[in-house]
Amino acid sequence: MKKREREIFENRAALGSFAENDCDNCGLSLVFALRCGDTEFSLDLPTVLRCLRIAEDEACVPELPDGWWDMMECRYGPWEP
Repeated sequence: MKKREREIFENRAALGSFAENDCDNCGLSLVFALRCGDTEFSLDLPTVLRCLRIAEDEACVPELPDGWWDMMECRYGPWEP
């Protein structure tokens, strides 16, 4: 692992809070507020799902049924991990 990759890996974020976001352009989505040191940022549920899909593809988590992924795509739209 390269030095910069190690720094990113070791600089973990912690969940601060979460809320539903309803905007005209993006629709309803759960948004998580995260904090890493003094930096605060947000992460929406579709992004978390993309990360989960990558973890599944890399065999880091058990496979979820195809029907479950189909439901997520119907709700949040199609995506490529």
